[in-house]
Amino acid sequence: MTELDRFIGRIKSISGNDTVLTQEQSQMVVNELNRFLFSKQNRLGTVRALDSDWDFFSPYHKFWYENAERIINPIIDVPTCRQVAEVLLDVHQKTGGKAFESDSGVINREDLTDEEVCRVRLLTANQDFRGSRNFSELVKLYKKDKTWFDIDRIKDDPEGFLSYIDVIKLSQTDKRKDYAINICGFIESCNTSNPFNTIDHFGGDLEAFRKGLIKYSGAGYGEKKTDMFIRDMVVSGVWRGKKNFDKINVASDVNTITVALRTGILKTGIPLVSSFLDIFSYQYGLIETLNAEAWRCVWEEWNKLSETEVVASPCMLDFFIYRTVGKEFCSPKLVHYSCENGHEFYWNSRKVRKCKGGKNCSANIHLIAQTLPCESDDASAVITKTDFYKNCKSYTQCPFKPVCDNGGRKNLSPPKSISILGGTGWQSAYAEEGAGGGGPMA
Repeated sequence: MTELDRFIGRIKSISGNDTVLTQEQSQMVVNELNRFLFSKQNRLGTVRALDSDWDFFSPYHKFWYENAERIINPIIDVPTCRQVAEVLLDVHQKTGGKAFESDSGVINREDLTDEEVCRVRLLTANQDFRGSRNFSELVKLYKKDKTWFDIDRIKDDPEGFLSYIDVIKLSQTDKRKDYAINICGFIESCNTSNPFNTIDHFGGDLEAFRKGLIKYSGAGYGEKKTDMFIRDMVVSGVWRGKKNFDKINVASDVNTITVALRTGILKTGIPLVSSFLDIFSYQYGLIETLNAEAWRCVWEEWNKLSETEVVASPCMLDFFIYRTVGKEFCSPKLVHYSCENGHEFYWNSRKVRKCKGGKNCSANIHLIAQTLPCESDDASAVITKTDFYKNCKSYTQCPFKPVCDNGGRKNLSPPKSISILGGTGWQSAYAEEGAGGGGPMA
């Protein structure tokens, strides 16, 4: 019997056969909900996370830890992966592969050497969350005072380093400090003080480097950030001639997960739960991992279709999936208007004030709805304004539309996550049994 079974039993004992609850019954039910979801109780056991043992947050936390994967029941749909692969091959052929390339080589190197690019990127990419600095800004800071990017100085004054790159006032400062110190530790563990040479410690094997960086505790490099870092180093020409680039996955972020769910290459038994129910982010971690595997499946199916017109690694799907589909096509940018004279039209902006649907009509307008471009035959109002269309005029609709129309679910959203640590994290959110209060984001 699970914790959920016990909870349901208590609710049934309160409500009995009643279909309308009394005030007292309602109070009891709400109290049971609070106890189940957010009250820390004795003898529930512990769970391992972030290299520490934690008491289960609540009976629900224990249930979710033991059953999240079974409840979500995610699967990679291989036939749909093949359909998506066919679309990507078509895009590759019509664009000569340019749809899968970054215009700036992923990052704007300016006049930095390979070693300098690697140094700035490896020491700061782990700080890239919640409003952190972009690479161009960091390059300017590096040129202004390179000594702040010396690992000995960072270890001696991590807060000074964070202040210099202007992230000290952003969220989760304690986590950022540990990341700054521990990435220096990782570099030293590779028998070097030069980030550029860390790959040599792994014999030029990108897959081995990936595993080593992810495994190094507290450096702030999970699978997503590590895959993105390696991709950037290879595609930007910083690391050349290295092995196993094809083992690097697409970055699991809000855009690649959204497209995976909406096309149906990744399917779940239920729509994803709210982050308030995803205690310790078990759902988030599961979907993040399965998303990368789903896009790898797509890449493998693409390789079966063509040995020459295919990108070199799954991680290179990110440029098209994230930048074009996720940000430009799979976003509710198509605005439907009507005017007082009865005309209707679609536009790519909410700032329209006068009718554009009738010749010489300048009547006042009313916004009807804002939708995804793929939900209308008038998608060109958005698609033709995108950067992608400027370089490839073969598509006036999202190329994934047939796949999504066939079996996808366009309303699905990606998971969100609440940090375990911090003032707004799960660590400080529970309430002791019978004490009241508490809850996430407390």
